[in-house]
Amino acid sequence: MYKTIKQVVFIIVTGCIAGCTGEPKKSPKTQLVDTTIKTVDTAKTATIPSKDADQPYNYSGPVHTDPGVYVDLDANGDNELLIVAHGSDTATYINESSKNFKLQRGDSIRVYWKAGTYRPAGDPEYPVKAIFATNYELIKPGKLSQALKAGMPRINYYYYDDQTSDYAKGVIHDAVKYYLVNTKQPEIRQELDYHKRNLLYTVERKTIQDREAWIISIHVDGPKPQPIHTVYYFFETPYVLYDNLESN
Repeated sequence: MYKTIKQVVFIIVTGCIAGCTGEPKKSPKTQLVDTTIKTVDTAKTATIPSKDADQPYNYSGPVHTDPGVYVDLDANGDNELLIVAHGSDTATYINESSKNFKLQRGDSIRVYWKAGTYRPAGDPEYPVKAIFATNYELIKPGKLSQALKAGMPRINYYYYDDQTSDYAKGVIHDAVKYYLVNTKQPEIRQELDYHKRNLLYTVERKTIQDREAWIISIHVDGPKPQPIHTVYYFFETPYVLYDNLESN
């Protein structure tokens, strides 16, 4: 499942990283490692019929149904976007569903969708192809949903950069939670599976090989936080944390 999500690319996101459940605390800075970024698969879209001139959205015809893995429901732009992984590919749907239940990254879902066109607000004369999620439903909870239900340890945070937006912090927090429940990194597995102590992650903004990155150091929380692992986040792969820079 984790490999599937690592291949997800979300081409709409311009900011990064995630809101948190606890109070911020300070922690020591971490060491950098140098490497490069790996390219990922781009999203697929369906073939679409033509659209009426006066409507921003146009979709008709048969309803298609596909199973997939929930990645995100993003409302940061002009449209609310449902991001779903289908095997090694990713689909970005304009969400037209009235669903309001909470999903977690990694949940198995079924998406009902139609092909159509969309007129962007800034350039309405030129419709673009789009796929529209008319409905979606949960098939099976993923590891993150199961961990949260069972009682996941509290996860606190500290950002060295005070300018990071709340939206960006939210994206990172979701990525950290998903990483924690899926990683095989032994120190983290020991904490989550046995000790179950509260965790703290610190986030430091850096430039690595001319790319903006966030260095995320994960600690056991406490009066003197104990660092246990460091991961890396890049704009180009907004739903992935890398264990080392050689893996991206």
